[in-house]
Amino acid sequence: MSATLAILLLLLGALGSGVMGLGFVYVKESVPRSLAAAVGFVNLGVMVGPLIQQPLLGAVLDHYSIAGFQGYSKAGMTTCMLILAVWVASAIAALAATRETHAQARYAD
Repeated sequence: MSATLAILLLLLGALGSGVMGLGFVYVKESVPRSLAAAVGFVNLGVMVGPLIQQPLLGAVLDHYSIAGFQGYSKAGMTTCMLILAVWVASAIAALAATRETHAQARYAD
């Protein structure tokens, strides 16, 4: 991967990082107020992602490591990128399964 492509992809990822705030708004509009724990699940998702991803990707990189080499192999990095692509694809699929609320609560309290 070229440095230019890597920089563009990193910038794209940085632009998407603010989306977490929209998750809280979407939950507030999509579930009854009596289910306040739903907001906790949004927070849980934000924390569980890195909790699972970092050790998983580290284990993959260690599995593909080259003895005596200070870096990571191309196969290890490719596998990690595929894992992250599946993670993003699952997030996009979950997003596609949602409905627009048009800034209106679905449930009357």
